[in-house]
Amino acid sequence: ILKPGGRALVLATDWDAVTCHTDHSARMARIMDAFRPHCAHPRLPQILAPHLRAAGFEIAAVSAFPIINIDWRPGLYSFESVPFQAAYVRAQGTVPDADLDAWAAEFPRLAAEGRFYYATSRILFLARKPG
Repeated sequence: ILKPGGRALVLATDWDAVTCHTDHSARMARIMDAFRPHCAHPRLPQILAPHLRAAGFEIAAVSAFPIINIDWRPGLYSFESVPFQAAYVRAQGTVPDADLDAWAAEFPRLAAEGRFYYATSRILFLARKPG
């Protein structure tokens, strides 16, 4: 609920836009598919503007916050999100533990070889309630 003239900032990730270098693309696709249900709207940026407008907001700005990791170390988005993703998928029981373990182990190996890449964009919507 916003007063007239109030602003809202919505930050959302389109999980279809996450890209990772992998030597096992089929395994990566299975794990990303299994992770997608972790949020109510895994493709929210694709549908958010019409929903905001339908709720009576004006879209003041839309921008992207890119996240590109080519290293594997604490504090980086990929390093922090992979354990969360693995734990979620493991709890669902939809991907064998051995596949999840191999998936998680691939990232530090790729980094040690100088081949690590993980990227996504967080999309920011600045909405305003007309005054």
